[in-house]
Amino acid sequence: MDYILSIKPGISPSARHKLEDKVDAFLAKYGGETTGGGTMVDGSESDLDFECNQADFQDSLPDFLVEHANINATISLSTLDDSEVIFAVDCEQNKSWWRFW
Repeated sequence: MDYILSIKPGISPSARHKLEDKVDAFLAKYGGETTGGGTMVDGSESDLDFECNQADFQDSLPDFLVEHANINATISLSTLDDSEVIFAVDCEQNKSWWRFW
């Protein structure tokens, strides 16, 4: 099945490529892989497309994204076939090394 991760607000292409690598590593356990992605010209949204035939990845992907995405954005997962939103999570960038609070 084909899916899309929508990222709002959009992120830089380099940040998207880093996230894509992390998502690819996650999906490999489920036989999936990313198939594309992009960022809107106005920066309002980015996305990552991927395919995965095993639906059980959906239970652990939200926690993985919150822990590993390292971006300030809301990420939602939808199916490409019918645009049904499966989940949405708010991610925050990791604190800088010098922040203790």
